[in-house]
Amino acid sequence: MIHKRHKEIIYHLLSADQSLTGEQLARKLSVSTRTIRSDIKTLNEILAPYEVEIRSSRQHGYDIGKEVRNSDFLERIIQQEDLFSAVPNTPEERMSFILFKLTSSLDYISMESLADEVYVSKTTISYDIKKIIEFLKPFPNLELGISPVSGLYLYGTESAKRIVLGHMLSREKLSEVGSVLLKLSNLLVTDNIKRDLFRIYDMIVVALNEAGYSMTDNDLNLLTVDFLLSCKRIQLGFNAEFNGKSPDISSIVSKFVTELERIFNIRIGVEDRIYLQQSFKAKRVMKMNNEDFVLDEETRQVTTCLLDEIRQKYGYDFSANQTFISNLSLHLNSMIHRFRRGQYDDNPLKEEVKKNYSLAFEIATLIIPILKEKLDVLINESELTFIALHIAVALEEKLEKQRVAILCGSGLSTAQLVKRRLLSHFGDQMNIVGHFPLYQLPQVMNKEFGAVHLIITTLPIQGNYDIPIIQVNPLVTREDLDKIAQYIDMSYYPLVMEEKGQEGLRFLDDQLFERFNGEDYFESIANLCRRLQVGGYIENEKKFYDSVLEREGLFSTIMDSGVAIPHPMEAASRTSIVAVGTFKNPIRHQGRKIKLVLLFAVNTKEREMLAAMYGKIEALLDSPAGIAAAASAEKFSDFLKVLKNV
Repeated sequence: MIHKRHKEIIYHLLSADQSLTGEQLARKLSVSTRTIRSDIKTLNEILAPYEVEIRSSRQHGYDIGKEVRNSDFLERIIQQEDLFSAVPNTPEERMSFILFKLTSSLDYISMESLADEVYVSKTTISYDIKKIIEFLKPFPNLELGISPVSGLYLYGTESAKRIVLGHMLSREKLSEVGSVLLKLSNLLVTDNIKRDLFRIYDMIVVALNEAGYSMTDNDLNLLTVDFLLSCKRIQLGFNAEFNGKSPDISSIVSKFVTELERIFNIRIGVEDRIYLQQSFKAKRVMKMNNEDFVLDEETRQVTTCLLDEIRQKYGYDFSANQTFISNLSLHLNSMIHRFRRGQYDDNPLKEEVKKNYSLAFEIATLIIPILKEKLDVLINESELTFIALHIAVALEEKLEKQRVAILCGSGLSTAQLVKRRLLSHFGDQMNIVGHFPLYQLPQVMNKEFGAVHLIITTLPIQGNYDIPIIQVNPLVTREDLDKIAQYIDMSYYPLVMEEKGQEGLRFLDDQLFERFNGEDYFESIANLCRRLQVGGYIENEKKFYDSVLEREGLFSTIMDSGVAIPHPMEAASRTSIVAVGTFKNPIRHQGRKIKLVLLFAVNTKEREMLAAMYGKIEALLDSPAGIAAAASAEKFSDFLKVLKNV
């Protein structure tokens, strides 16, 4: 019987201008050369009655003779629908098939039987199994048993198996999930599966709207797939398990259960109802207009502890920011339920968050010991970056608007024009204190009209003043707006000004710079720790070093850009400072390239200094050219020059 891969072999041979080797065909179809040989043999047996043959040559490979290339029979083979569509052909399809097979098997499955079922060689199956082993790593509640004699067996609970199947299907668009499952018709009841998928989707949307909930699109799709898988597993006789006191089932989940029982003509038992409720609670709710929604007590405790830690360690008090607290609590509530299920969300923007919101990410790490102590769970780096995004928004709101005074000598109309131009472009970033004539400059400087962060003037002003002054055209040109924007952006992470009036970076010290040649990552950290000790910035070099390694053990601080930002678990420095290490030749650590090390030693009470440090480092990380120049710096002065210009 001809199936999809056979058709693809014929297509590639007919499309080629010359013979194709077994290796070339194997690469095109993502199988082994042994599988190709087996397929060619099968094809020739099928094609023999039609006097068509795929010729083989050890020297040249495989081809189809010119005399039969235009055969109507071959054309019909390529154009017809698959005669054996249930056979998985691609590596992804085989992976889905094997995982579903393993989750449904009550006994070991031999590699040979799997190879026979999907028409590939045992070598190809071995490659597929390696990918499955890698895929299962984030799921600690599942273990793939491999026996040379018996074969393969997937150990784990039914709940864990449903979660991993759902994770596998989540890589597909919702519209494609039905097509993927149709390939598994010999493992699942697939009648009307596409229709059922969208009936579940519509059912959830209607119930969410009626209950006053709002859910992310991604989580809505995940919940749809999870409900479908659960019903299909129940049809096969696989039921969820639950140990402990049965919780009350919420009204919205009860509605789901009633409708699912009707759609699939099944009975959903207590354990499966609990599983469906856990699945619902693990999804992120964006907002709700429903008094029935109650945060779990453990979520309240974790949120309160995190806010207290942020206030104590970093000095940021978010207790009055109810929007932040509500959004954070909703996220933590679903996150904790995911952790309970052994389920972790992946953030595709993880590296971008770490690079662009490094301060928020470090603040987010405060939740690690809280979760460990209160819930005995570990959070992964991706989940941590989601929390960092919530904190980043709250930090931006904490940044005080710039108080701006306008100095104008041309009358009220010009002053009003300048004011309108400024507010139309920077209304969310500045407050206009007022507009004043030039002679009132001394009063403005003396804060007689209140605090002023920036003076914008249409008149030239001579002299040195404590408040920054920007001169603009009375019409406020695009060039003027760019100058103002540059200042406002810089003011978010203010730089410390040296006595000479030059832009300084007080969180750097020329004695805390080292050019490495041959040292590995940990040796470079140790050397920089020693410099911190000698400089009097830290009290205990060994304790500081051990804390840095402990932090590295949680999540690597090495960025994709080759910049590492190691730091200790706890603030342990008299003042906030950065020790810098560059490498004559880039090194590798745990498979990641390193060309620049920035060892942070912070005092969390120095909020302005921390803002300056993280702001400047974020600017550096956002500049590939800046990173390259900084990494090649051989002297502190070279590095300082680069950092001043980013």
